[in-house]
Amino acid sequence: MKEGKNKEAQALLQRYFVSEGEGSGHGNGAYVKFGCYQVLGDLKINWSDTLGKVSDYQRTLFLDKALAVTQWKRDGITFREEVLASAPNDIIAIRLNASKAKKLYFSFSLDRKEKAQFSSAGNTITMTGQLAGGNGDLGIRFAGCAKAITLDGKVEAQDGKITVSGSTECLIILSAATDLNWPTVEKRGPNPLPIAQKKVNQASMVSWNQLKQKHIIDYQSYYNRCQIQLTAKQESQIATTSTLQRLIDFEKGASDVTLPSLYFNFGRYLLISSSRKGGLPANLQGIWAEEYQTPWNGDYHLNINVQMNYWPAEVTNLSECHTLLVDFVKQLVKPGAQTAKAYYNSEGWVAHVITNPWKFTAPGEGASWGSTLSGGAWLCEHLWQHYLFNPNPKVLNEIYPVLKGAAQFYKNILIEDPQTHWLVTAPSNSPENSYKTADGFIGQTTMGPTMDMQIGRELFSNTIAAAKILGVDTDLRQH
Repeated sequence: MKEGKNKEAQALLQRYFVSEGEGSGHGNGAYVKFGCYQVLGDLKINWSDTLGKVSDYQRTLFLDKALAVTQWKRDGITFREEVLASAPNDIIAIRLNASKAKKLYFSFSLDRKEKAQFSSAGNTITMTGQLAGGNGDLGIRFAGCAKAITLDGKVEAQDGKITVSGSTECLIILSAATDLNWPTVEKRGPNPLPIAQKKVNQASMVSWNQLKQKHIIDYQSYYNRCQIQLTAKQESQIATTSTLQRLIDFEKGASDVTLPSLYFNFGRYLLISSSRKGGLPANLQGIWAEEYQTPWNGDYHLNINVQMNYWPAEVTNLSECHTLLVDFVKQLVKPGAQTAKAYYNSEGWVAHVITNPWKFTAPGEGASWGSTLSGGAWLCEHLWQHYLFNPNPKVLNEIYPVLKGAAQFYKNILIEDPQTHWLVTAPSNSPENSYKTADGFIGQTTMGPTMDMQIGRELFSNTIAAAKILGVDTDLRQH
C-alpha cells in the first residue's frame, strides 16, 4: 500500500487476510459454521369453510399497547383475533372470539419445514428439533408448545393438529425455548421442551384480561417515557386511511404531519420489542425475520446496521434496551483480542464487519469488504453514550476496559502515510465503497479511509476522557 500497489495489496489480503473456512458463507451461513438467525416455525390457523365470504377485513397494530388486532365479518358474524407477545410471561397469546355464541370452527398446528418433530394430545401440540451445527456438529436444540383454552365447544387432537369446534372464544398460548445458554453460549442449557411447556402451563392459569393487562403495563413502562405527537386539521381523515396508502400519498407530496411521529413511535416499538433483558441484541433483520436462510444470515453487521438499531436507545429513554448491546460488546473483547493478535500482532481487541452470538470477530471471507476493522471501535461509541446518559462510576468502570482495549488496538496498527505523514489505518477499506485507479483497477483496499479516521478520533477522545475521570492510565492518554 505504501508503494501504491493497491491491486497487489488487495490480492495479498484476499489470500491471507480473510476468515478461515467458509466464513459467513457469503451471507448464506445457515449450513456452515457461522450459522444463521432464522424463524422457529409457523403457527397455522385454518378456518372452517362452512361460512360465506369475508367482508370488513381490518388489521391494526396498536403501538401504545404492542397489540395486533385483526377483525372481519362472515355471514353477519364478527370475528376478532388479538395477538400479543408478553415479555413478563415469555409467551405469545392469541385470543379468538366470535360475536355469536359457539361460532368458532378452526384447527391450528405448528409447522417447520426442516429438522422438527411434532406431537399433539388433548388441547396441546409440541414441536422439538435440533439444528445442524458447523462441520457436522450437532447444533441448537429447540422446542415449541401451543395450548388451546376454551370455555365452551369441543377441543381435540387430530392428525398432528388441534381442532376447535363450536366455541365462542378460544385462547391459544404459545411459547418456545432453545438450549442456547446466553450469554455463555459455549455451554448448553437444559432440554428446552419442559421450559416451553412450563411457560405455557403457567400462562394458561391466567385469564386473557390479566395476561393483556400485565403485558400492557410492562410495555408501557418503556413506551410512555418518550413520545412525539403532531396534530393537523386532516387528522380525522387520516385515521380512516391505511398506513400503506398514507405512505403512497406522502411520497406524492400529500401533507401528513402525523406520519413522521408514527414512524418515530414505530421505531421505539420495534426496539422495545426486540431488545429486552435476557435476550440477544437486536440483529440485522430483527426478530421478525420469516426465513430459514435470513438475508445476510440475520447476523450483526458492525458497519452501521447494528448501530442504527440502537441510535434511539438513550435519547428516547430506553437505556435498559441498550444494555443488551453494551453487554454483547463486552463479550467481544476476549475473542477480539485473539483476532487482533493473530491478524495484526497487536494488543487490544478488534471486531470487523460481521459477528454472531458466538462472537465472531475475524475478517470476513472477502477482503474487499471483510477487512473493515472499525466495527469494534464503532461499537465503543455506544458504550460511551450509555455512560453519558447513565453517569455513574459503576457504568464507567465496566466499559473502560473495553474502550481501552479498542484504543490500544487502534494505536498499535497506525502507520505513517508516506505522502501526508499522517498516522493512518492500513490495510483497511470503507464499507461498500470502491475507487478506480489511473490504470483502471477498481479496488476497495486502501490506507486511512475517512470512516476509520473519524471513528478512531472519537474512540481516542472518549477513552482519554474516561481515563481522566477514573484517574488512571496517565501514560496511555498522553500517547
